[in-house]
Amino acid sequence: MRNLHELYQLTIVIITHDLDFLWQVTDRVAVLGEGKVVGIGSMSELAEMDHPIIREYFDGPRGRAAQEQAQIQADAEQHPKEQPWTRK
Repeated sequence: MRNLHELYQLTIVIITHDLDFLWQVTDRVAVLGEGKVVGIGSMSELAEMDHPIIREYFDGPRGRAAQEQAQIQADAEQHPKEQPWTRK
């Protein structure tokens, strides 16, 4: 999905509750609750917001697990390990 965005400069709108997906592919997210938008920002920005609906979403077990996994993946991308087959 990110490749489509980069290749065609598309804006892609997705409606989902899948936190893993949101952490992996989104640049900006809008959180809907109480019949209106209660927060807009990157996943990192939203994770810091104090709105009760956003807190409930991010602080539950699923939200914490998705955030941890996203951090592990980001760290791995920033500091790739040398693979045995790439050693000289």
